[in-house]
Amino acid sequence: MSAFPIADTHPRPENEKEVQRHLARAWRALQSNQSPPGARPTHVTLPDVASQWILLAADYIDATGVDVMVEQWIKDDRIAQGIVGGRYGKVSVREYLIASIACAINRIPGTMDQIVHVMNQHMKKKVRARFEPSDPERLAKLKRARQLTGPRIDDSSVQRLATLINKTISPKTYPADRRYSHEELDQYDRDRSPWDRAMVPVRQKRMDALTAAMLLPSWLLIPEEYRRHWTGDLTADATVVPVWGDGHKRCKRAECKESDGACGHWTRENQNVDAGYHAKQNSKRAYAERDGHDASPEYTLGFDLHIKVTTGPLVKAKYPEIIIAARLDRPGHAPGMNLADGLRPLALAGLPTGHLVTDLGYSQLPPESYASLVKQLGYEPVMMYNTKSLGVQEIYKGCLLVEGTWYGPCMPQELINANIDHQAERITYDEWRARIKRRESYQLRLKSETQTSSSYVFRCPGHSDGATATCDYRKVSRNDEALVTAGKKVLEVVVIHPDKDLPACSNKASFSIPKSIGARWLQKHPYKGDKWCEIYGPERNQIEGKNGELKTSSLAGLKEPGDRRSIGMGKQLIAILARLIATNVHAILRFLANADAPDEAPTMTPLSPFGQRWRSSEDENDQPHRITGRRMLEITDDPPMRPTAVPDIPQVA
Repeated sequence: MSAFPIADTHPRPENEKEVQRHLARAWRALQSNQSPPGARPTHVTLPDVASQWILLAADYIDATGVDVMVEQWIKDDRIAQGIVGGRYGKVSVREYLIASIACAINRIPGTMDQIVHVMNQHMKKKVRARFEPSDPERLAKLKRARQLTGPRIDDSSVQRLATLINKTISPKTYPADRRYSHEELDQYDRDRSPWDRAMVPVRQKRMDALTAAMLLPSWLLIPEEYRRHWTGDLTADATVVPVWGDGHKRCKRAECKESDGACGHWTRENQNVDAGYHAKQNSKRAYAERDGHDASPEYTLGFDLHIKVTTGPLVKAKYPEIIIAARLDRPGHAPGMNLADGLRPLALAGLPTGHLVTDLGYSQLPPESYASLVKQLGYEPVMMYNTKSLGVQEIYKGCLLVEGTWYGPCMPQELINANIDHQAERITYDEWRARIKRRESYQLRLKSETQTSSSYVFRCPGHSDGATATCDYRKVSRNDEALVTAGKKVLEVVVIHPDKDLPACSNKASFSIPKSIGARWLQKHPYKGDKWCEIYGPERNQIEGKNGELKTSSLAGLKEPGDRRSIGMGKQLIAILARLIATNVHAILRFLANADAPDEAPTMTPLSPFGQRWRSSEDENDQPHRITGRRMLEITDDPPMRPTAVPDIPQVA
């Protein structure tokens, strides 16, 4: 091997002058970012980020105020822990966030080396000034730190800042110097201080607030005349975000080979402890995550990213398709609560609420974990059912809840089994659509909701004006009879007559059904009806396309874990949010390029139109429903001190 850092292809020098000549040539090549002729590269040239993207990222951070917010959190934690003094770092939170977003918008992998390069790259004074914090005191301390250690920003300074941010916003942090066994991590949980345990829900709320503050301004980048066309319709989905490295390590002892890892020896977690295995089939996830199991390639080690995308009939025509909310968590952990917690800032900000399209990953959850939460926020679920859930889902006083919609007791069995028979290929497509259409005649007619919003008030399908069916128990009204005689209306003739004493058949005016009955299944539009199909299919296609855009390496590149080798959920979250923002920016640029010219030039609108309601912590309902990441082991002998109140997030003008 050659003793020189050039390459083995160079001839071994014969004398000292030749040594100096080789070293001089290597030095000149290093200074010009080129490798010596015939040598392997020893220095990688990192690309510069265009000034326009740095300025856009700076405007974006100004609109959110997250840099001031995170700096305040760091300061609060130092005071709470009694930390006094210490040298201030030479990198600010603002610089770190601007560099991360600018790299993502420029479609450059935001590795730590690249972020450091952006901070140090040559740029004009007015661009450099946008990196500086707005707080004069913080700016003076930052300049003082750089006077002591030099103006150039080094990797270690950025790493220390990223670690500090991670400890400030990650609900639970674990040591990352090596792989730890499950027993060691459990012991680490037992040894947590009361303050650390009490701060878990506080840091969870910080993570949620940071996510909302980083994504909400994406909507404000769109000119107002386009924003007003959006009626609040969203589509949600969870996509896996892989992390760098592998998962559990199996025990290698010869005497333990037959135990399939159950012995517990040498079983190690990935250094990203909060990550887990993503599997399409939930029954396989537990198998992949058990101690000592070596997961096969069909499982992906990473996080679940729950995204909410603006959709609707006018998307891409009147407004762009962007990711307006998101949540990051361990795969399979509280998906419905992650979805609801991501929607809450939108409702608090006063944005419109419409329908919410989801797949089976959410619709099969208990109502208290999904459906009831999103309905309280004003959203109407539009969801799928699995094969086992088709047909009659609930019966209340003779009325039938069939696939999310209430029908009268007189509904024929062939209409109840319409979707079941179609999936089993017992009927043709035309017969299936005809049966779905006939269901409308047996649907209970909503009269009103009670003042307490605890129940629905329905009318029988054959009752009074507007009837859709006729039977021996109900007399056709004069108006409907005139319409039928004129050929302008057709009433379904009921052939099945249930018990006449049922409320749906005997009550003269109406009857009520509690909202808690069938809350898991209820949705506004009849399942597989014309309106349901008009919404569900296109909008599910839209979010699947957005998932593909997020994972494509030329755009967001979330499928490339090598670009995010940071350890810690907080570090991963910032890297992911930067890529989501970049995806939104390019989606808006594509939309504006094809849309009609706006009346006014698009500008970054501050977050002030929303006020500060979107991150208010005065309301008890504003607390997160879940704690992300690995389940923390609770101590039994000395329970931790619970926080009396979650500290409010500082207000940012």
